[in-house]
Amino acid sequence: MSAGIQPNLATINQQAGSLMVNLLNSIEQAQVFYQYLNGLGSSGLIALGMASADATALLSAYSNANALANVFYGQAYTGPALPYNFYNQIVPLTGGQ
Repeated sequence: MSAGIQPNLATINQQAGSLMVNLLNSIEQAQVFYQYLNGLGSSGLIALGMASADATALLSAYSNANALANVFYGQAYTGPALPYNFYNQIVPLTGGQ
């Protein structure tokens, strides 16, 4: 079939790299947002008008996202095995970004 994007090595490589760059960007953005939220704290979020339960849930969710980022970068102990740095494994696909 000739309709649409035809797979070839260039499109596979481009897609592989683009997805990994998107993953890295999302992880970095979540970490930055976590730091911002953590600086505000629950009381800061409540002062902005957020309900206490929602502030707690938001801080908890981003704390978990930050923990996941630390696992991704090999900066967190994940159990009996040594920390595994996922970041080092995808760098070759990102064009060094």
